[in-house]
Amino acid sequence: MQSLFIVFIYLFIGPSNVELPLPTFTQKEALNEVQAEAEKIGIDLITEEEIFTTDIVANSSVGRYMEHHSFNEEKVRLLQNEVTLYSYEVASIDRTYAYDMEQNRFILADNIYLQEDPDQFVVHYFGEGYELKGNKRTSEDELFDYWDVKKTYVAETSFTDIVNVVDIYLIGELIVGFEQYGLARGFPQPEESMVEIIAHLFILLFLASLVVFVTIHLIIKLVERQVEDFWEPFLLTIVAAFGWVFISKALGSSLKGIGIIEPLMMIYLTFATLLIRWKKDSRPLTNRIYELQPSVIHGFLLMFIAVLLAEGFFYIASYFDTWVSPVTTHNVLVQLDISLIPIFTLFIGLSAAITEEAIFRHYMVSLFERFGIFMSLVLTSFLWGILHIGYDMYLWYLYVLEFIVITGPFFYFVYMRYGFSASIFMHYFYNAWVTTLFLFTVDVRVAIVSLCVMLSPFLLFIVRKTNKRMDNQLEINY
Repeated sequence: MQSLFIVFIYLFIGPSNVELPLPTFTQKEALNEVQAEAEKIGIDLITEEEIFTTDIVANSSVGRYMEHHSFNEEKVRLLQNEVTLYSYEVASIDRTYAYDMEQNRFILADNIYLQEDPDQFVVHYFGEGYELKGNKRTSEDELFDYWDVKKTYVAETSFTDIVNVVDIYLIGELIVGFEQYGLARGFPQPEESMVEIIAHLFILLFLASLVVFVTIHLIIKLVERQVEDFWEPFLLTIVAAFGWVFISKALGSSLKGIGIIEPLMMIYLTFATLLIRWKKDSRPLTNRIYELQPSVIHGFLLMFIAVLLAEGFFYIASYFDTWVSPVTTHNVLVQLDISLIPIFTLFIGLSAAITEEAIFRHYMVSLFERFGIFMSLVLTSFLWGILHIGYDMYLWYLYVLEFIVITGPFFYFVYMRYGFSASIFMHYFYNAWVTTLFLFTVDVRVAIVSLCVMLSPFLLFIVRKTNKRMDNQLEINY
């Protein structure tokens, strides 16, 4: 109870991020504006069929500056009139466009072809006041550059420490890309490092390798007739699958082409690992549900401790120039009608809880235990953390560190101490709580519905245990 009290104190009167204005547009409205603007300036459209993913992306440099100086709502609004705080990003396989819905213009476009003088383009598209400050040629060491020359233009704003920057990328006389962004002095824009690129590739390689390994393991189990049940793992996987599909769409991912590969791998791994580890239970269903009730209580209370530990870690990390994007959940508001977000709360809890607990705790813990408890804890926590590096955070590797040092060990402890069911419920409440807490800043009525959805596992308490007389009769009939 003391931990629960501390969590509430921290969340409601403790330090908080600077809030950015909520989006007031829908996915359809944003796509229409992107298409209209592409036609206007003469670049290729990204059709709905070509979209790989959409996202809301915040400016890290300006965002960190605002938090450092504790901007209030009025200052945020004034700054938004001059600088892009966040943009709507649309990506196909080969092109990415970012659009500022407040300024009604692109702030990023790559792999384009514009026959226009760069100096004139900056004036016509971004306005007066920009001065050419840099002229950089690409080097042979830059493997991923698709341009020969980058011209950098800078314009002052009414905020002393913040400037607007435009980078124009050229091949010969052809503009092949451009980017406009606010830059706060002392807060450089983070660049994607080679280590981060390798880490993203590692995720795909890890999941593909895991699919192969688990498949071989499952085949061996099937040949040796050691798979004890099919239907219960299947039904649990169906629940997780609905969740993954709904979440992927809600977060702007395409479920066409290669966009469907990762969700399919997660769904398959859920089913396969559950099949391998599932133990058949012949007790009456009501008794089994009844015995889940302590797991619901444990999961709910332990969730608050997990939140406290994670928030405490990032509060300390904030002194080392880390930054969590304040618009991470904005994409859900754009993609979904607000009345559907409580369903998102349900599925963001269920899908991750079932899948990640099945793979990283129920399956991997037993797999790595042969190397000792310490190695089992570290390896499961590390691999689980790597899976989350796509989160929008400056110094992204701190997220992996947090999973290794804080969240991974705590979830490992809960699994070992209270069991698989308790770890699933804790994971569910953890994810659902984060979404619900965010909704209280958007719409209190929807947040209350979301809170009720979050607490739905407590409906298990209406189930009563079958009496012994009925148990004996069932055993005689069996």
